[in-house]
Amino acid sequence: MYCSNCGNPLEENAPFCKSCGCRILYDTPAEESANDKLFSKSGLFSFKGRRKRGKYFVMNLFIVISLQFAGAIATHMKVPVLFLLPLVVLLCCLVTNTVKRFHDLNQPTSYAMIVFGVGIVGGFIGGTLAITTLIFNLAASLYLLFAKGTEGANEYGLEPTN
Repeated sequence: MYCSNCGNPLEENAPFCKSCGCRILYDTPAEESANDKLFSKSGLFSFKGRRKRGKYFVMNLFIVISLQFAGAIATHMKVPVLFLLPLVVLLCCLVTNTVKRFHDLNQPTSYAMIVFGVGIVGGFIGGTLAITTLIFNLAASLYLLFAKGTEGANEYGLEPTN
């Protein structure tokens, strides 16, 4: 086995490369591919793993459509409380999807939390800050959608297969 960072040979089960000091990842392909599946239990609610651009887009599209559908049903039933459970589940999916996309770019989970934190604060304060927040979140979304992920293994796992 060779280091994905510097290409030098590795000792068996070494936690770090002796040449460059890079952390070595030993995730099994089966475990990694289970985390990469969009609608698996670990794929929806786990921060582990990475998500490529295409799956990130599909998942966000699914979440937006689901939120619209749940909102329409809650409105017609005149029971908005029914909207809360799907809202919480879908927002959790949105957060994990965004975290995994940042991981594919070899960026920490805290970057995703900053994006959501800015959105929440701007939404509560309103006014000019709400417009600034909208622009910030649009820029972050476009970056996540169009930025090319890290090739090969990175700190957060193996490169997603699709």
